[in-house]
Amino acid sequence: MLVDNKIGMKKLPIHLIEKHGYKNIAFIRGPQSSQEAKLRFEAYKEVLSEYNINFNKDLVMDGDFHYRI
Repeated sequence: MLVDNKIGMKKLPIHLIEKHGYKNIAFIRGPQSSQEAKLRFEAYKEVLSEYNINFNKDLVMDGDFHYRI
């Protein structure tokens, strides 16, 4: 089974915007070398643009797909 990163990633911020009225939505980016991470980040930025929400680089953090306690 394949995952469509773009469609899946777009659904979350759309929900947060439409159902909860959020405009400041943070994003934890995956590794720079990951194509999946790039697609998800582009989807996030596209949704912000579609809803006329300014992109704020201060709401973006780098991540590495690892869970730490």
